[in-house]
Amino acid sequence: MKFIALFLFLMLSNPLHSKDVSTSENGAPLVKNEMLFYDLGLNGGWIPYQEGSQAGSSGVFEDVIALIAKHSGLKFKTVNFPPRRAKKALETGLVDFDFISPSWFDKPIDPKLYVLTQPLFDVSEYFITRTDKNITLPGEHDYFGMNIGTVAGYIYKNSDKFTRVDLLNENKLIIGLKNDRFDIAILEREAAKHWAKVNGVKIEFPLLHTHGFLHIRLRADKSHHLVSINKAISLIKENGELQAVFDAHHLNSKFYPDVP
Repeated sequence: MKFIALFLFLMLSNPLHSKDVSTSENGAPLVKNEMLFYDLGLNGGWIPYQEGSQAGSSGVFEDVIALIAKHSGLKFKTVNFPPRRAKKALETGLVDFDFISPSWFDKPIDPKLYVLTQPLFDVSEYFITRTDKNITLPGEHDYFGMNIGTVAGYIYKNSDKFTRVDLLNENKLIIGLKNDRFDIAILEREAAKHWAKVNGVKIEFPLLHTHGFLHIRLRADKSHHLVSINKAISLIKENGELQAVFDAHHLNSKFYPDVP
């Protein structure tokens, strides 16, 4: 019994999010040495964002977070979950934030649950097909009712209008196209180009699915960090550090130069 009690004490006194919390005069939380956790996924995912195009290299997200840490003094740590696990981890508080675009959602994000930073940069999702299939999607809703390759755990606009064929990651989607599991998949453009090259698949982009700006989506219980993060984002836009990240990853991304 003593061993069990000691084990429970150690578990409760050493949570994943260790923090020292006090309160300011107006009741706002002041957190010292708080570590903010975020997910970078597993191998085979959203390149060059979650990981770099070269094996072992950092991706856009890690590079951007390093800059935010540099200018805000906040501390961050990565975890690596498959997308479905990452979604659950954000909901339960095991991780504190992720990267999302409101364009992916059918409904507005609930401000009681999450707050958004100012926009980081633009991102586009496309319907991807194999060149030899000669598939055309001339109309905005021509994909309704079709089987479409998607990543398990990802959010897709109008997902109730088509049948999802969920696979583990972006690499698996391109392999699914190659092996005729489906004729159309939805991927971000740069990730699609990367994994198509890796797998020797010639692809086309017959229709844009969504276009919008990427934000950090922070759990509402971490919203006291929003001002610091936004100030850091504004600074890296103004001083050229964000553009340098784009250049290093050969991206043509755009961002709002001014704080909205």
